[in-house]
Amino acid sequence: MSKKDLHEIIFANQNNPPSERISNLLDDVDNGRAKIFTTSSIYNQSLRHYENRYSEKIPLKIEDYLNRNIIILPSIYWRLIGISYFSILLIIIIEPFFILNPFLWSAKNKCDQVLTNERKQSFNIMESCESIINGFTKNKSALYLAHKNIGRASLIYWNDLNPSQKAEERDKVIQEVQQSFKSAENYNRKDPLVKLYIALMDDFKDFVQTPDSLYCLPASKRYEDAINLYRDVDKIKTVGNDFFALLKLGHLLVSRDAYNISTNLKDEFWDNLNGYEKAIELFNKLEVSDQNGKHTVLLSVANAQLLNRDYEKARNYLKEILNNVDLYADQIRYYIGNSYILENGQYDKAIPEYDKVTENPDTKFHYYALRDSGFAYYMTSNYKEAKDRLDRALKLEVSKTPDEKERRELMEDYLEKIKNGQCDKNDNNSCNFQGRRSLRNELLEAGIFQRIFTVHDKKRITDPFIDVEHDKFYQCRNDPEFS
Repeated sequence: MSKKDLHEIIFANQNNPPSERISNLLDDVDNGRAKIFTTSSIYNQSLRHYENRYSEKIPLKIEDYLNRNIIILPSIYWRLIGISYFSILLIIIIEPFFILNPFLWSAKNKCDQVLTNERKQSFNIMESCESIINGFTKNKSALYLAHKNIGRASLIYWNDLNPSQKAEERDKVIQEVQQSFKSAENYNRKDPLVKLYIALMDDFKDFVQTPDSLYCLPASKRYEDAINLYRDVDKIKTVGNDFFALLKLGHLLVSRDAYNISTNLKDEFWDNLNGYEKAIELFNKLEVSDQNGKHTVLLSVANAQLLNRDYEKARNYLKEILNNVDLYADQIRYYIGNSYILENGQYDKAIPEYDKVTENPDTKFHYYALRDSGFAYYMTSNYKEAKDRLDRALKLEVSKTPDEKERRELMEDYLEKIKNGQCDKNDNNSCNFQGRRSLRNELLEAGIFQRIFTVHDKKRITDPFIDVEHDKFYQCRNDPEFS
């Protein structure tokens, strides 16, 4: 009870009756239907006020009535009740808003740290995100963020385990990460990033959980939901998760869809594009100012144009990068060499580009440049140099994918012809019996002069989550059912 109401009771008399509200309250008290609560400070102040006004103590009759019907609480107790009530009310009001809720704000910041390859950091992210998920919040954006980031961090944490632990935990982690992204999707069904992560984990399950799997769905089929949402995105101007997601999606389209058109994207323009053209459309949405990111995009566009037979455009992009940065020099020269051969078999222009790459034995492009320059020399009838390049290439250890095994067998076949001395004969008939055109077709069908690299260089900006088991996503062949 407030001081004003208590005064009204104490000072009431025949000439100054209480208000109707107070009278009704006193009736309820007399009949046991209500109790009056006030603090000791209010009660004592009211008694002193009566004494000051009438120069005498409150009548015993009134004091006895008050003692029987008023519950007097310590002032601090009452304040604590008020503070608790206010705190609960405040939490209810501000809980949905990060910036007003210090607890949610702090957890959100820790959960949304930039992800690295460090296990300790990924563990801290997992812990912070889990505190949001297991807390009392109903904030959809907070729960979306927590489920998405705990999935990303969990895969990084698993990837840093020792081989035996990774093998033991693999199936469990894949299932948990998949579930995290599906939970995030429940809070934001319009986010293309989570759609891509869900599809990515389906691929991850196929290639990591069942590593002997040779076939994969076309990217436009597997990543259909993500493509449909990303194609409506205007421009991405910062290097972040969406930047890396679009790069990944474009690379997968280049790798898997080739000249196939789709029938499932529900848009005539997009469905009529082949995989390379779809990738270029997505790459063109990346307009970042970061120079490293910009060059990564240019290189990705050039790769797609190269495979789409837009050789002059591809070379223009490649030379633009080469003139501004040395980071991609070996890769760019290798691609420029490929472009000359693919465009009307200009072997004489390609060989100098390959040879510049082979001068650096430490580059990962060394093997491929040796291999392709060997065949280029072969096509120009320079069998001595062809033998040197093919011999050196075969001595190098490389990833033995099914396709690369076939190419190495092809290298061995042509090297054997040279070593037998057949190609040194004047008529060259034993080396030319297929004719140069049919030989060129055989090499192109085997993937020679067409190698596209989707493995990230350690120096490049990247997303560590997308990089987990990165190479396996590009070693499959399209499922013939969907080709």
